[in-house]
Amino acid sequence: MYLWVLDQNTAAQEFYRTLGGICVEKAPVSPLGGVPSRLADSPTKLRFTWPDASLLAQTDARRGAQTTPRNTP
Repeated sequence: MYLWVLDQNTAAQEFYRTLGGICVEKAPVSPLGGVPSRLADSPTKLRFTWPDASLLAQTDARRGAQTTPRNTP
């Protein structure tokens, strides 16, 4: 499992590391709709991975969090 986070979002990076995430890649952010003028400067994004996503569920359980079923239409 993986996700991307903006390089400047250090709070999110720390959160993902706390959950066992590993930063494995740094890449430029693609402009929205392919229009380069929509980006200020040259932002980058980081890819965090979890080799075993089941570890995330275990981390949640250790914190004592309980999951509740979501009502979906």
